[in-house]
Amino acid sequence: MGRDSFLAFVASGDLTHSAMDFTVLDARVYGDVAVILAHGTNQGKWRGEPFISDEWVTDVFVRRPGDLEDHSYGGRSFSSDDPEGHAWTFGQTIREVAPEDWGAVAT
Repeated sequence: MGRDSFLAFVASGDLTHSAMDFTVLDARVYGDVAVILAHGTNQGKWRGEPFISDEWVTDVFVRRPGDLEDHSYGGRSFSSDDPEGHAWTFGQTIREVAPEDWGAVAT
């Protein structure tokens, strides 16, 4: 099933989800390419009938050149494209920085 067909089922209400859970089992980086293996479970209804699903997912991401960036608030991020051309941004905390030290302003 293609992306457009899947989204059409969701938009029509034929497919609904009441729970979704994914666990990353392995992540391997080969230069600018990352391969992620994950296991997921979900439940919901297909045209009114309940279902429970068990899924194995493999995703491939390619890092955009020069896109790794450290931020003043203590984060590091990079962007990546998947094989279908969707853009993703990944980030992590690399150090704790007090908000006043990076210019945060309370409103």
